[in-house]
Amino acid sequence: MIEVIENIRYNERAGFEPCPDLMLVWLTSLFRLRKGTKNNRIQERGEGMEDAKMSGLDALEKTAEISEFKWYIFDIIYEGMEQDGIEKSKFSLDKEDSDAVCFIIRDGSLFVCGRDGEDTRQHRNIYHAVCDFFNRIYENEENKEEAVTRFLIRTLDLPTLMKKPSRSLLRDQISKCQEEIGALEEKIKEEPGKKGEAMLTLNRIYLKGLKEKMEKHHGETV
Repeated sequence: MIEVIENIRYNERAGFEPCPDLMLVWLTSLFRLRKGTKNNRIQERGEGMEDAKMSGLDALEKTAEISEFKWYIFDIIYEGMEQDGIEKSKFSLDKEDSDAVCFIIRDGSLFVCGRDGEDTRQHRNIYHAVCDFFNRIYENEENKEEAVTRFLIRTLDLPTLMKKPSRSLLRDQISKCQEEIGALEEKIKEEPGKKGEAMLTLNRIYLKGLKEKMEKHHGETV
């Protein structure tokens, strides 16, 4: 696996597209690890490459697969941003922000755009999108390469990460719930009613549960 990563880094540094077979091996390993499969030596030796290509292409073409674990991909990216001391205001994951570099996975499509939405690019796979995102975030070439390598290695931990709720997903759910509560409170001021009050109570209970889950699994108080 490390050999695959090093080859990808070499091709990226040289300005070439990553080797499709290497990318397919990496993606196939990622999806098989996620399902608990331990035998990846066949792909690494090059045996059964046709099966690897088919699985890799399926992974790229089935948009549901990308959407299913996108929140954990965001967790890994966010973790790296925190580790490198990148300010939260400089990037945005899954949400458009005119003042930040954005990484968005929507309906199976991957988009990266600069500040003010300029130079928006759609990518065919996660690796290219991540490279584009880090390239916009890091000014130093060495720091960018380290971030990409760290991301690729960290994805091997996805099966473990996915055993608990995604930090990014919880943040998104908390944010949306807070917005709904705010909208309900304004509506109740204008149109008081038992239905609105009941909905507000349920949303507050739900929000409390989300915050407790965040603190329990990630030690983060929102």
